[in-house]
Amino acid sequence: MENIVQINDLIKKLSKYNNDLDLEFFKDLESNNKLLKEENAKLKTENSNLQNMIKKQSEEHSDFKKVSFVQTLNKELSEKNNYISILESQMEKLKKKEPVVFNPDAFEDINGYELITYKKQYYLRDMESNEIYSIENNKPLKVVGLLSNGKCKLH
Repeated sequence: MENIVQINDLIKKLSKYNNDLDLEFFKDLESNNKLLKEENAKLKTENSNLQNMIKKQSEEHSDFKKVSFVQTLNKELSEKNNYISILESQMEKLKKKEPVVFNPDAFEDINGYELITYKKQYYLRDMESNEIYSIENNKPLKVVGLLSNGKCKLH
């Protein structure tokens, strides 16, 4: 009987020990669960911060692209303004030149060319090729058209 009492005592001790172990195990689980929840909250905060940073950088990138596009347009505009200035100065130079009035009475025949009139303007026609030239200093300057089938075609 003494063995039975010892066994019962041993069972009680084991049961108490087992309960203590279960309680300790659950306390550890609760502690770990609390730590995991805190870690999860920290990660959510970090994720939110990172998303805000990404959004901000995306906006900055968009702004940068706009600025870059505007800079490109400004550069093109500046180049075109320079080209316009050059053309305007060339036009001014051309306006200042006194137009040379062609005097047909003072014209001396040039071998191989014929003096012709078309729309109240004087031109020289190459008698071989029928090309029509503008006149400068009583000489052919540049080809401005062609005479074909009796019709004058200027470009």
